Amino acid sequence: MLFMLSRAKINLTLSISVLSLLVVACSSAAVPVSEEAKLQQAVSMGIISFQSVQQELEDEEPVLATVEIGDITIYTGIRVRVNMPEKQHMSFVNDEGRLKGIYVQDYDTVSKGDILAEIEFDNEALISEREVLLLTMRENELDFEISQARYARIISNLRAEYNRSTDTYEREILRLQLYRQELSLNRVQSEHEQSIVSFEERLAEIEDGLQGERIVAPFDGIITSTSTLKPGDIVRNFNFILTITDDSVFEFVSSSNYDVLRYGDIVNVNRTATDEDGVVHDDDFLFRVVSDPLVHAIHADNLYEFTLTPVDMDAFMQWVSDSRISRRDFSLLFMTGNYAIHEVRDVMILPFNAIFSINDDRYVYILEDGQLRRRAIITGLSDIKFTQVLHGLELGQTVVIQS
Repeated sequence: MLFMLSRAKINLTLSISVLSLLVVACSSAAVPVSEEAKLQQAVSMGIISFQSVQQELEDEEPVLATVEIGDITIYTGIRVRVNMPEKQHMSFVNDEGRLKGIYVQDYDTVSKGDILAEIEFDNEALISEREVLLLTMRENELDFEISQARYARIISNLRAEYNRSTDTYEREILRLQLYRQELSLNRVQSEHEQSIVSFEERLAEIEDGLQGERIVAPFDGIITSTSTLKPGDIVRNFNFILTITDDSVFEFVSSSNYDVLRYGDIVNVNRTATDEDGVVHDDDFLFRVVSDPLVHAIHADNLYEFTLTPVDMDAFMQWVSDSRISRRDFSLLFMTGNYAIHEVRDVMILPFNAIFSINDDRYVYILEDGQLRRRAIITGLSDIKFTQVLHGLELGQTVVIQS
């Protein structure tokens, strides 16, 4: 006699599990007392009749499945976004100034050399310092001219005496004196040149200060964040002003559970874009996971950040060009991964609906010698059709499927 397992087609106020129906048809000894008591209570309350349950079981044959070798394929949706790691957080260098303006907004595109923000300083103090510096430079120049003339006169006299002298010893003394004076003149000239450079550098700083300090774009890029400071606010050198990102350097990243997405997996990614003419560009691209998540910081909920790259980068960038996606929109680009594919091959599998659950325990009903017996099992990965069996069953065993 074959035993049957199905869902009773009766309107029940109290849910009766498939397991309970099976036990009444087979034997009460194979079912926990609590489940049998549940069924008996439903019958005694008149919710269902024992005859209707018996008839239901006798009308149908059980649906069976066999433990076999197969593959498990996991599908999961992911979100892929563009990440641009080359960024500069920019502030003013000077200790303090008054904000003249921030001339860009978030996601503006800029070119190298563009003025992005300015501050003004105390011009009265700078003007006073410039006047003092100019006077100092003039005095330094006069001192140098005096020293230079004095050394020139000494050197000229020593050279004349050297030329007139006929005594060998005296000529050697004069030659050494002449050499020392020439060295002294060269030292004075060198110090004067260095002081000129120092004065001119400071003078240039003062002139720049009178114009205010500017933040200039160091490269072509996109402004990804700006300060909330307003014109007229006092700004110090530790105040954040803006972030510029080099959008020529980018990568594709996604956050996923390590048990699902792994190095080398292929992700089918879809992206839809509408260009300026209203033309919709809808395409799928294959992306490959190219990073090891173990080198990335772990996120909440056991999520890791993975780096991906298009299998055909040229085709993807051609799509970006054809879709006329702006630099700003590209920096904000995200795509939906239809499925991240992960497979385990040649493992023992069962249809997922052959497996019953009570809390965290998994079990099946195996058919042996015309008898159904409950068997606890340990399961592994599951997809939309099958579940991997790790322990508790052998190949070829027959189990009952829940209808």
